[in-house]
Amino acid sequence: MRDMSTALLLSAVVSFAFGAPKVRAKGLDTLEQSNPDNKPEADKDDATTPSTTDDQTDQAEPAAGETADKTTATAAEPPSATSKALAGKLSLATSFGWVKATQSTGDWQSGGMSDVTVGYRVAALSPSLAVDATYRYAPVAVSGVVQTHSYRGVWETHYVGARANYTIHKGLNALGTAELGFTTDHLKAVDELGDETKYEKKGAMVALGGGADWQLLDSAALALGPRLYVGLGAWKTVQLGVAAGFLF
Repeated sequence: MRDMSTALLLSAVVSFAFGAPKVRAKGLDTLEQSNPDNKPEADKDDATTPSTTDDQTDQAEPAAGETADKTTATAAEPPSATSKALAGKLSLATSFGWVKATQSTGDWQSGGMSDVTVGYRVAALSPSLAVDATYRYAPVAVSGVVQTHSYRGVWETHYVGARANYTIHKGLNALGTAELGFTTDHLKAVDELGDETKYEKKGAMVALGGGADWQLLDSAALALGPRLYVGLGAWKTVQLGVAAGFLF
């Protein structure tokens, strides 16, 4: 029995002496593999660099889309109420031509003149007939002789009235106007001897006129045509000219 126990003990010592290094080696291999410092460089980069997930990409794209939508909405703001009220209704025109202006006292002469008219469409009576309210400023440069004294100056008239616009065919309109005006004049004695205030005259005027407009653009924004006005009241005027108008 003693010899048998001694043999078993020796067998166990030999097994431990030759088997322990293998066991320890197996444990070290496992530890080395689990150590992050011993991992390949590619694995380290994958572990340390945060990846962009599909969810994050999806969240970024709507943010850019929302910014584009906001920019588009800002650029496409609707016109203001004032713009809507004036669009296609407000017009501005000026005419250049010749005028003959006289009054009961003295011998007066006049020549070229220009005026300015502002119109606003107030009614469309039919597809071919519309009515505009108008304001027209018409100054006339004059020179005259009254009781041997010479004068120079300006007769000014501010007219308000109505203008009828009738479409003959596309691109051509016929016009008719009726206006009431208030006149003022500013005279200066050329020889510095005449009584300037004595012959300055203020009063009312009535003017009737007509003409035509040819549309130069398809949008009807620009038009050109002849004008004729005849005025009676504080003085008499006959005005013939060519008008250029713009529709806003």
